[in-house]
Amino acid sequence: MLVENWASLHYYATDFKGSTGMSRTGRPSSVETHALRGRIEEALDAGETYESIRTWTGLSVSSLSRFAISRKSDLAKLVDGEPSTTDVILRSIEIADDARDLRRRTKRLNATPVARARAIKVEAEALTVVIDRLGIDDTAAEKTFEQTQALLQALADHAMTDPDSTRSLLRTMRAHPALSQLAEALQRRLRKTR
Repeated sequence: MLVENWASLHYYATDFKGSTGMSRTGRPSSVETHALRGRIEEALDAGETYESIRTWTGLSVSSLSRFAISRKSDLAKLVDGEPSTTDVILRSIEIADDARDLRRRTKRLNATPVARARAIKVEAEALTVVIDRLGIDDTAAEKTFEQTQALLQALADHAMTDPDSTRSLLRTMRAHPALSQLAEALQRRLRKTR
């Protein structure tokens, strides 16, 4: 599982360079500077496949994919179930934790020096992706926090203006343990409307 996660993480880390919320270096993407950029964006919005767009633009599928990913905020990507900076961060931390556990297991089981060195190398590589290749900086986190704050304010406003639908939303939120404190806060806000 660690190897599969590592390969996937490496793909997304490489694919996300230049995406919204990630540090950006170098020149603009080939899609951003393409003469048909407006038409490309319309085609993406209409759900046209990358392969189809490639045929009439001459752009690579990977550049179209990177551009499509960069057009959405991280929260929108999470809602749509698409890879996002947040998703990659969480997965990379999980991979780094798995690598740490592997390294600890080799020590506990008195593994050979070669096995231990490999485990240390895997952990170091996982941490390198987190630190270097993802290009995650404070501004990426800041954008997500700003969007989260605005979303939470919108939920609080919604609780005040539409208590019935807020009750329905609360039932859904309670099915997600990570949202329990938020659900409680909205419930308190809802009580204020009575």
